[in-house]
Amino acid sequence: MELPDQGIESLVPHSDGAEVKQLGRRATFIHLDDFAQDWKDEVIAGTEFACENSDRLIIDLRGNNGGVFPVRKGLAEKLVHEMALYCSNKRRDSIQEVYLEPVQNGYGGPLVVLIDVLSASSAEEFSGALQAICRAV
Repeated sequence: MELPDQGIESLVPHSDGAEVKQLGRRATFIHLDDFAQDWKDEVIAGTEFACENSDRLIIDLRGNNGGVFPVRKGLAEKLVHEMALYCSNKRRDSIQEVYLEPVQNGYGGPLVVLIDVLSASSAEEFSGALQAICRAV
């Protein structure tokens, strides 16, 4: 694949953290540079807005370099309507399973998660888990 002259940076939106906006009349777009605690309130507000005002939700994790577990798990819990396995952590002598517990009034509509070659760590976990439980494409 040949990249445009501007380089790969031009393909990744830069929002200085988190960005929530409405696309058209019935879609909400959330872009996250990372899963930082600083953006937690804005992301929660964005998903609540999507629940009330949108038929579609797009979460853009292109260029997302990871972040803290409670933020990504909290966002994922706003996107499921039944308990689901989120991840398994294997240790030498045990396996720890982490489940998503749905919240009241979570978003249940169509969900797209955008990733790219620069999406890492938590972004991979988040997008992979939602795809594995058939919640997102």
